[in-house]
Amino acid sequence: MIENAGEDWQIAVQIFIDYIQVPMIIEGETYQTFFVDADKSFSKEFCFQIAETLDESVDHKIMAAMTVYSDKHVKDSELEYTTNGYSIALDAVLDIAGNTDQFIMNKLYNYENPRESYKDMWYGVLINTELQDFKRRVPDKEIIAQKNERKDFVYHVGGYDDCTEALVILCMGMEQVDVNQQKYMLFKLEKGKIQDGLVTITMPDEQGCYDLTGWIIKNPFSEEKTEINSVSDTWRFTINVT
Repeated sequence: MIENAGEDWQIAVQIFIDYIQVPMIIEGETYQTFFVDADKSFSKEFCFQIAETLDESVDHKIMAAMTVYSDKHVKDSELEYTTNGYSIALDAVLDIAGNTDQFIMNKLYNYENPRESYKDMWYGVLINTELQDFKRRVPDKEIIAQKNERKDFVYHVGGYDDCTEALVILCMGMEQVDVNQQKYMLFKLEKGKIQDGLVTITMPDEQGCYDLTGWIIKNPFSEEKTEINSVSDTWRFTINVT
């Protein structure tokens, strides 16, 4: 169900299985990302199927991410930033096999090797272009890039007291994008400490404006399925591919 109150905006819905975005089928149509135009008083249920075959002998992780103002770019917004406080993702176990002992969520990738680990009064995930001194500051609203360019960014991740692992997903144009030639990044965290390092993203082969959005999932390999956890997002900015 999608509910909305207060403002008109377009909502992008993405579905991730084991933290990899999958297409969905809604009313016979297949969508990689499903867009909904929501007015100031909107409430509607949608039924969807996952357009891929899953191993039904084991359980999986399922995450639904909803990003508002998906039809707008940060660079064009009169507001300082558009979506951070209103976009939301829900993370839960998809109980297919009925047996969490057969939980499939494996670590596909190695943990990132951070450049530095430091302590500060901050938590979450932030992506910017401070390549020289790795400052943790809000990114520019617009960044210029070239088609097919492999562009380096800086990440700052962590600062939590209640988790030892985190997983970061990044999206461009409301679709998951490979980071460091992987579908997501994994972090082994120290209590209260923030890690920084480099992340490389290959730009699209078509010109246009693409907003970069992101999600950080705490304790992604937990088999807990009694409650649905909200997932934090990162600062959003526009990449203008020329």
